[in-house]
Amino acid sequence: MLKTTGPTEPMTNNDSAFASEWDDEKLLDQIAQARECAAYYAELANKREWVALGRMLDRGATTIPSERFICEKKVKVTYDQTRFTPLKEIFKEDLGKCWTAEHQETIMVPEQWDTAKVKAQARRYGNEALAIVESARTENPVGIKFERKDHE
Repeated sequence: MLKTTGPTEPMTNNDSAFASEWDDEKLLDQIAQARECAAYYAELANKREWVALGRMLDRGATTIPSERFICEKKVKVTYDQTRFTPLKEIFKEDLGKCWTAEHQETIMVPEQWDTAKVKAQARRYGNEALAIVESARTENPVGIKFERKDHE
């Protein structure tokens, strides 16, 4: 049995049937208690999700295989735009479609790449451009996707 340091009063689906009999203070107490339980279990699930993510990272895996659950690593992909610089020579005429030069507005606006458009252009230009884009790519684990599989 799971030992917890969180709220210990059992929760039932019948509470709403009794709610009409509760005085205001009891009702408010039950709301507070339900919120404390929800926060406790949300934190517990979050901690266990990070353990699952750690296992995937240790294994070099993107998932924990299971017949009952889907548990996959979620990542945030970012690109180091400074690594796109060689694309200026490759894209030439199409450079303006995905890159804005540094310019002065009311403040200095640095040069900037539109990553979605860079990736589209790189696909058009082929392997050399694609290799540059890929070298700029970084994946950062941000959590997991977790859900029950449907069993009928």
